[in-house]
Amino acid sequence: MKKSVLTSAIIALLSILNVGLQAQNATSKLNQIKLMESLWLGSWQSIISKDSILVSPETIRYGNVFEYNVFLVVGGEETFSFGGSYAYSPMEDNFKGISYSPEGNYQTWIGSFITETKFSIEWIQNFDSSKIFNKEVIDWESPAKYTVTFFDLAGAKTGVSKWIKVK
Repeated sequence: MKKSVLTSAIIALLSILNVGLQAQNATSKLNQIKLMESLWLGSWQSIISKDSILVSPETIRYGNVFEYNVFLVVGGEETFSFGGSYAYSPMEDNFKGISYSPEGNYQTWIGSFITETKFSIEWIQNFDSSKIFNKEVIDWESPAKYTVTFFDLAGAKTGVSKWIKVK
């Protein structure tokens, strides 16, 4: 009798602990779409030099797909620099994207929010995650300001780009 009561108590305790752990995991999962929508939609610009800026006039959402274009403005003259689109994969809980230039060059990437203000990207060859060639982290200091930090495969910082929201 004592043995069955002890066994029942252990099973009950483990069940309670298991439910608590499951709830903890569910609440720690980031809502990728909500974060993307709240932080990245809108118009952005990055000042490159005294007379040169990169302008992304609008990032637009179509369901789980986002599209953008970036223009280089030099001395007031605007030219298309690059564009792209990315889609959220609910099964993999990440985004897959492609960026392209007017010459037809393209790069693919996989990324996700790793915190509520930090988005991590791995640039890969043709969506093959085993062929990573670059990494970057986008860190929002506020909803109107973010910094992109570029890294090589060894983890050394290779560049920084600062962006501010203009609309």
